[in-house]
Amino acid sequence: MIPFLVRLAVIGSALWVAINVVITWMRALTGPRKAEALPPTLPPSPARDMVADAVKCVTAIQVEIAGLKDPEMWQAASAFEAAVGRLNAAVISDPERYRLARRYLGQILPAAEEAAVKFAALYRTTGDDAKAPFLELFGELTNAFDQAAKDYMQATAAEVLVEADVLRDLLERARRH
Repeated sequence: MIPFLVRLAVIGSALWVAINVVITWMRALTGPRKAEALPPTLPPSPARDMVADAVKCVTAIQVEIAGLKDPEMWQAASAFEAAVGRLNAAVISDPERYRLARRYLGQILPAAEEAAVKFAALYRTTGDDAKAPFLELFGELTNAFDQAAKDYMQATAAEVLVEADVLRDLLERARRH
């Protein structure tokens, strides 16, 4: 009788361990989504490194806010992620001019990550008192990063127009001679 009870206890323990493993995997699979990786075809460059660091900062912000399980804060963090993604895309599309985005991706974004960590800690202790300032800050950051992406692309377009004018003048001079 005792060996039967021992076997039953071992089977029950194994079943309990298996259930816990499945639950752990389910939690891991439904956790916050991982940021998209950069395309592997891009050669190493300062612009690529800056964008990779930006992706890490945004991922850290999302992980911090996802732990709070507050839909409004998550939505603000997601809108901010989209704005940073637009600036990242602009930098990748024209990596020669990455210095234009250095202030935003190299200085402001790490500060935003630090602020998100502090707001998350404050939210955990005080609740909704930290929510309104977070939403306001990240709304302003989203607008600033959207404007930075537009400025980056407009500066690129302006340079192309200037280059086109210069080429047009050169062609005109060549025709005259």
